Formats: sequence, structure tokens, C-alpha cells
Amino acid sequence: MISSHNHPGHRVGSSASLLALLALLTLPALMTSGACSLLADFPDYNICGNNRAEADEECDGEDLSGWTCPDFARYTNGLTCSDNCQIDLTGCGGTCGDGIWQDTYEDCDGSDFGGTHCSDHDPSSSGGTLHCTDQCALDLSECNICGDNIIDPEEDCDGENNGDQDCYSLDAGTGGELRCTLDCRFDLSNCGICGDAICQFDRGEGATSCSADCAYSEIAAGEYATCALRGPGMVWCWGTGEGVGPSLSETVPTRLPGNLLFTKLVAGKYHFCALTRNGEVYCWGSGYNGQLGNGASGDETSPVAVDLGELQAVELSAGENHTCAVVPNGSLYCWGLNAYGCLGVGENPSETNTPLEVISVNDARFVAAGALHTCVVRESGVVSCWGSGFTGQLGHGEFADSLDPVDASGIVDAVAVTAGDYFTCALESTGVTSCWGDNITGQVGDGTTTIRLVPTPLSSPPTDLVSLNSGWLHSCGVGQDDLAYCWGDSEYGKLGRLSTTPLCDDAPIGYTIAPVLQTGPSPISPIMRVTAGTHHSCALNTGGMIYCWGLDNGGLLGSGPSSGECVSEARLVANQ
Repeated sequence: MISSHNHPGHRVGSSASLLALLALLTLPALMTSGACSLLADFPDYNICGNNRAEADEECDGEDLSGWTCPDFARYTNGLTCSDNCQIDLTGCGGTCGDGIWQDTYEDCDGSDFGGTHCSDHDPSSSGGTLHCTDQCALDLSECNICGDNIIDPEEDCDGENNGDQDCYSLDAGTGGELRCTLDCRFDLSNCGICGDAICQFDRGEGATSCSADCAYSEIAAGEYATCALRGPGMVWCWGTGEGVGPSLSETVPTRLPGNLLFTKLVAGKYHFCALTRNGEVYCWGSGYNGQLGNGASGDETSPVAVDLGELQAVELSAGENHTCAVVPNGSLYCWGLNAYGCLGVGENPSETNTPLEVISVNDARFVAAGALHTCVVRESGVVSCWGSGFTGQLGHGEFADSLDPVDASGIVDAVAVTAGDYFTCALESTGVTSCWGDNITGQVGDGTTTIRLVPTPLSSPPTDLVSLNSGWLHSCGVGQDDLAYCWGDSEYGKLGRLSTTPLCDDAPIGYTIAPVLQTGPSPISPIMRVTAGTHHSCALNTGGMIYCWGLDNGGLLGSGPSSGECVSEARLVANQ
């Protein structure tokens, strides 16, 4: 029961007690006089039970004075009046705080949500915990609401919020854009997309499926490593040693750190250099003789800038321990070890880690750095060389060194020059290739092993060559038929000739031109470029794919874990 007084519509006057007393005093007389009807003349007289809520009554019988259960925070009506004319709420059902959810009137009550969950109240919710306020209203603050930019426990992401994740951290590539779906799940469909300048071979991209990102354009082989330019000019390397990146050992192509893009790539014996579109030169690998040109004498596992000042390079070449670059006006700059004066700056200094100008050359078109000598193609087409000449590699007809440039005999219209360990080769505009110098393993390619002091044409080539590249004891070139031809040292199978005799160590010395047979997993022609290293060779075809052959040791062929075997058939480099 509750007590309530002074309800609206009830009048309680100051004469009430006086009237009551008067009624008691006069009642016998009124009754004996037949004046019972006089009671109707006193409407404020409080009589509980007459079905009229009067004076101090909250209600009377059926007269509830207009009150209902909701007026007292009760939801289901069942309001009654007690025998003493007070409101009785026992028949009313439900109230906020009773722990029972009244669906029509409450969102919740305490922990009672009527069996509902976060997702029943917000379709974007993927879980979480509902809460109820003191006013029995829903509190969704701990629900997982997809779309509120807050990553809840059962969500991968939310809106623009991916947390600390990106395509790379989710093993979906290093390019593209990680997105979030409408149901707060990671969307990897835009990761590693073709055209983002990143070759995502683990996402199905390759030289044929995404040539803009994955096709190779340059290839260069050293002694223990091979590097190539991929896509818009990214450097990828494999093998062992300082030239392959921080790990120093990669059996498949691995991208070097940084965002530099290059247009030309060359290999020394233990270092590599590359040229950017702006004519900047970067080198990496072994730098103990200053051959990296960055002002220091130490190894670098990623490209470092050569200190050319404001100069821009258009051509460059890397030898065993020195490097040279041609600038637009034909001037030549060299750096690294200056043994036998191979830098072209005289006998001193013995080495330099910054570029020095070769004063005696101002009309260079192309340059080739060997082990201890250097050669250039001049504007006239003449080939001039200097440095060590003890095996005739200068081509001037003598076993003599020279600190100054001397012309190779008979070469007048060269369009390319390449230098091996102690020999040199030049390609003339007519397609004729001539070599000179050391020939102990047939690297002159004239069918003999006789040292040649002057340029000597290759013996009976199947076709004229359009390009060539020399390794340390062998050379390779691309013919007009778009096939690769190699000559010189045949050890390890690096000439690409199939043989039934053992290839490693005790292979017969080769000194004839031999085509690289197309015995790999797929045809390798037409070939665009070929490179000769120390123990292996590689070819780049017009489809932007690379094949290698020779010593398969330490990942040198780039086809995966190696067994140390020697192979003469072209093998496809991995990740293509």
C-alpha cells in the first residue's frame, strides 16, 4: 500500500472538521425529522466506500482518480483501490530495476536483454557485450560496431583504421593498398597490384603476367653474384658475397633495399654499379680499393652514390678493382685500384675512392674496365687502351704496359668494347667481332690458344654478333639470329654446351664458338642480352625472362637451393 494526499481534484477545506462535528450533533434530529437527504448537501464529507474519491482519499472503489500503473513507473495495468481508499500497486506489473525485461516498455533491465545480442540491435556489430543503463536503455559502447573506425576484438579492421597492418605485414606484397570490407575484414585484392612498381611473384605476378613490374631489362654477372634490373629499374640480386644485399646469400632473386631505379647495370668481379635516369652512379659490393667511388674504402650491401659532383654519367664499366664512367661531353672518370696505371691518371695515386678525370681522353663513347687495364671506344670508332699489357690485352702489338692510351691495331669503326681478365674484345659496325690478349683458354675465340697481340676476328662464327660481354676467362654474345654464343674457358659448363663428359673441374678446355642450346624448361630465344661472369653465364630474352648456366653453387644460377653441380643447359631463374 502507499499513502497519497491532496490528489488533483480533491478539495480539503478548513471547515471539514467543523462540518463533521455538526453532523454528529444533529444526526439524531435529522433522522427523526426525516431529513436524511440532508447528507447530500455535504459533498466534501469523506466516506470511504461510496465509490467516490473524496478529500483525503487516493481512490474509492472503482474511482481511481484517473491514475494508472504507468503513472507509478509500472508497465502493465492492474491498478486497484484498497479498502481504506489508498492506491494499491500490487496488481501492476514490471518496473525498471526489477531485473525483468519488459519488452514493450524497456530496452533492457539489469542483465536481462530478452536473449538478444549486440548484432540484434545493430546489424553492423560483429560481437561484443551489451550493457543496460539505470534507465533501462541500451548501452552499445562495448559492442563491436563495424563502421565506427574502432577495431573491436572480433574485427580485422574498421573503416579507414587498419591498425598497424599493411599489405607487407600480411604477406600480401609490399605494394598496393590494404583495404577494409564493409563487414570489417581485410581486403587484400588491391595488394601487390600490377603497375605498382613492385613485382609480387608470390601473388601470381611475373614477366608475362605483369611485365611492367616483373620483366627484367638488364643483367650483369660477377664472380659470386648476379644482379638484374626489373620492372621500372629495381635491382634484384642472387648468389653470395657483398654484391647481393644484407643477407650476403640468396639462392633466388631478391630485391636490394631502397627505392632507387636504374637504367643501366654493370658488374665487376666483386662489385656492381648502376646508372639512374638522371645520370647518377651508384655502386655496391666490395670496396676495399675504393672501387665504389663513394669516398670510402669498405664493403656496401646496398647501393651508395658515387661522388661525381654535378657531373652526369652516360656510360660506365666495372672491372676487377676499378670502375670508370663516361660523361656527356666525352670525358672519362675512373676510381679504385690504379695498378699498372689502369685508371688512366698516371702512376699515382695507387688507388682512389673518389672519381679522377682521365685527362688524355675527351672523346669517349664507351668504356670497358678489365682486371688491370681499361679501354674506350672513341668518337672516331678507334679503340684505345692503357694499363697492363703483359698478355697483349692493349692490342697495340706489344707485351708492354702503357700509362697513356694506345690504339688497338686495325679497329676503326667499333660500336662496343668489352674487357675480360687479361683480354679485350670489340664489336665493329659491320658485325665483325675481334679479340686480343690472353688466349690460354680460347678466350680470343680464333680457334687457337695462342696469345694475340693485335685484334683477331672470331673464327667462323655462325652469324654476326650484335652485342657481346666478357667474363674473366670467357665471352658471350648475341647473334643476329637472336641466339647466344659463347667462347673461351668451358669449365663448369659456362659456355652452355651440352656434353657427355664431366663438367666440373676436369672439363675439357673449350676454344670454339658454341651456341647456348635451348634445353631449359622453355625456349629462351629470342635473346636480347647475355652476360659472362667468372663461373657462369646468363641470358635475358625479349620476354624479360632470365636463364643461367654454369656453376650452380651458392645460388649463383638463381634457380633455388643449389647442389654445387655444373650445368650446361639454360635454367630459368626463379620467381618469374
